[in-house]
Amino acid sequence: MGDYYSQAFEYDYWNTALGWGREVSRPNDRLTYGANLNVGKITESLVDTVGVNSFNSFIVQPYVLWEEKWFAMGTGISLGKMYWADFSKQIDLVNPNEASIISNAGIYPSFYGRFGPERIAFIDYSFSSLFPSSFPGLRQQFGIGSGFGLPRGNYLKVSRNNIGGIVELKVTPKPNIQLTTAYSWNDDPYYVLNPNPQSRSQFLMGLKYRFNSRPAKK
Repeated sequence: MGDYYSQAFEYDYWNTALGWGREVSRPNDRLTYGANLNVGKITESLVDTVGVNSFNSFIVQPYVLWEEKWFAMGTGISLGKMYWADFSKQIDLVNPNEASIISNAGIYPSFYGRFGPERIAFIDYSFSSLFPSSFPGLRQQFGIGSGFGLPRGNYLKVSRNNIGGIVELKVTPKPNIQLTTAYSWNDDPYYVLNPNPQSRSQFLMGLKYRFNSRPAKK
């Protein structure tokens, strides 16, 4: 077995998504269903070697989400070509130029659950609901947050996941516009011993725009 922690993988990745969804609002709850199409690429390289691996992803994700004041539950499934960095994977570095911790799947489930009112205080759990994402290796996450009395879609949340933590701020100035900023860090031993500390954290900003968004009919 080679020295797993003394060398580090680096990743370049991009992901583009297009989605369709419908929201049905009722007096006490809300049902959202739809599908997302994701196209992306992840490139993996091992520091101090010439080994480079590239993978193209193509994913269709149908989903359904039910929400009410105190509870929310959703599920979906990813179908296609999915790749992610599995930091729990043990590798043999006898030939480091061929080393890789990329895992793949053709079918992958997703789940989301929330307890507590989003406007006041809540806890939530997600399994692959952010997959594929700009966080290589992220597959599940547990968070606690509050909307501080603001309307739906505005909150601050602190979460722990299988590779570290994340602080997320979400702002929804209009029903069809949503802004997200997030700071994430990795405290897995694989990263702690990484000679490049800058690779252990990242700051992200995102913008979501809903085309043809209309108020629900009364």
